[in-house]
Amino acid sequence: MPKLHIGITGLTATWKAQPKEKETPVNDVPEPNNSPAGSHAQRDAFFSIVQPTIDKNRNIPLDSFCTVPESMIYLDTYDDATVIHKRQYPIPVACQDKVREQVQAWIDDGVVEKAPVSTMWNSPITLAPKKDLFGNYTDKRPCLDPRHINKVLVTPDRHPLPLINDIYHELQGSKVFTTLDLKSAFHRFEIYEPHRPKTAFKVPGFPQLMFRGCPFGLKPISSTFQRTMNIIFNDMPFVSTFVDDIIIFSKTIEDHAHHVAAAIEKLTSVNLILNPNKCHFAQKSVYLLGFCVSEEGKSLDARKVTNVQDWPTPQTGKDIMRFLGVINYFREHIPKAADLMAPLDKLRYANRLGKLWGIVEQQAFDNLKTILHHAPILCHPDLNHPFQVATDASNSGIGAVLYQVINGRTHHIGFMARSLSASERNYSTTKRELLAIVFALNKFHKFLWDCQPNDAWVVGHYS
Repeated sequence: MPKLHIGITGLTATWKAQPKEKETPVNDVPEPNNSPAGSHAQRDAFFSIVQPTIDKNRNIPLDSFCTVPESMIYLDTYDDATVIHKRQYPIPVACQDKVREQVQAWIDDGVVEKAPVSTMWNSPITLAPKKDLFGNYTDKRPCLDPRHINKVLVTPDRHPLPLINDIYHELQGSKVFTTLDLKSAFHRFEIYEPHRPKTAFKVPGFPQLMFRGCPFGLKPISSTFQRTMNIIFNDMPFVSTFVDDIIIFSKTIEDHAHHVAAAIEKLTSVNLILNPNKCHFAQKSVYLLGFCVSEEGKSLDARKVTNVQDWPTPQTGKDIMRFLGVINYFREHIPKAADLMAPLDKLRYANRLGKLWGIVEQQAFDNLKTILHHAPILCHPDLNHPFQVATDASNSGIGAVLYQVINGRTHHIGFMARSLSASERNYSTTKRELLAIVFALNKFHKFLWDCQPNDAWVVGHYS
């Protein structure tokens, strides 16, 4: 759609004569986590306020737990008489030192303690693959395998996690960002003492141990962690969290100093320990939940995109499902995603692709990788300006784009698309266009509801 400056054909529209719009310029794009905000003097003033709170946080004992009452982890099972005992998996010789070092670190930090002699439960320690910043598997992390524990837990905590897009939309108008990293975040949440034996494990060279702090993988931890973060930062509208990902945002670096100091003081007051080496203070742009955020909006994390560019050609339906799973996470940045994915989507259940993979499928695969590399920045919505929507429908899918025109420039806020069902593909062109409008209303409901009558619809087909 030329008027929207989208680099994919197929979204045609009829426009009345109007001044030429310009797409939001992206000049001097700040490098995420490495783009200090403010002058040297302003940053010195920032750290003069923030550094004392960091130093105070460092004094928290490593064996302490979060003091928020709601942070306690309970492992109630359906039948208290139920006991599950799993023998330790064989540990590869090359990894035995790594396991011993990790277990000793847990002991030193007070994360685990000796289990009672009468403990009947036992779980194996496993080695989970660890990814680097680019999504490549580079190491293995020893951790408890709690899958059998999760199966017998009474209804787990279902505290809802926030919608990721809601977090991004909260950043509108902010220019300075800080992300905080917590040291061994889950281990700071104490397991209810009578339930600790259910996390017991035994590896060579150590007595049977059990966790005092919550290990990775237990069902209740994500919801309990989110509830606790909501309680801690309840009165701080300049802080958003997604489980243990914490972002602080402000309009000026002067305000930001006080915001960051207040947030760290809150964490210190409840014994949650920062990992300063992984925190990024007062930045113009930061990485957050697989994306980059800045004053301009949200863009793809280049490290993730690089990983997609190197993706090998799928050989099976499961390979396609894995690839499309990654694409789906970024699809809000992809115009007409449903049409682009359609040739691959129909092969997701094939055992072996073989002759099913042809020129059309290879082209769709290559196009998806290419468009990710050139995906547009999605701007933060500005509630002081009207929203506009463009919709379009093809024989295989429908799509919509939400945008705003501010000072003659187009600000894309989100792209949405889906494939048509077999029956929907039999609709007339006009009916498919109407279906696209309904789809857009549903997807962008929170922005379009109660909008003013002059908010424009741009539909890709008229009859």
